[in-house]
Amino acid sequence: MRVVLLALLALAVASCMSVVVYGGETAGPVARLRVAVPKDYGNKLIWIWQYADDRSRDEKHWVKLNNELLLPSPATRLGIPLWDYNDRGAKEFNVRANSDLYLLFKGEAGGASCGVPVKARLEEGRDYELLFTGGIVDDCSVGLSEITTAPGGPAKRAISTFNNMGNDDCLDAFGKGRFW
Repeated sequence: MRVVLLALLALAVASCMSVVVYGGETAGPVARLRVAVPKDYGNKLIWIWQYADDRSRDEKHWVKLNNELLLPSPATRLGIPLWDYNDRGAKEFNVRANSDLYLLFKGEAGGASCGVPVKARLEEGRDYELLFTGGIVDDCSVGLSEITTAPGGPAKRAISTFNNMGNDDCLDAFGKGRFW
């Protein structure tokens, strides 16, 4: 009985870490993508899943983001300019370019949650950022920006904003019970 309790405790602690599951693309056309939450976002968990299409099929867990957990999380950086995040609050990956990318961001705090489905087409050889902001119960959003190299230095160019309003395609995925 004691072994089972210790195993469950170890699993619970491990599930709270800002774990990187997605390893990134290594072949074919790629773009670099940063997923992030602002430094001042507090101790809210942000989960990110990838899907094969806009009907939320073939779910793959990508990463958990959190600014304030005491457990360490290694930095996952590719060198995209304009980094201003905690190591646990942002991660950078190579992603498949020139095809649709379907993600679900889900923020959780105090038993409440808010989810944002994202559909983006990222161009090969470019840098992008998806930034989760807003509340947890309502009014959460994800902003997509391209990070460009301008004559005066790198800059963020807003492309679009995704929110949790009026999108029924991923409701089943958002409400799905998960152990992790």
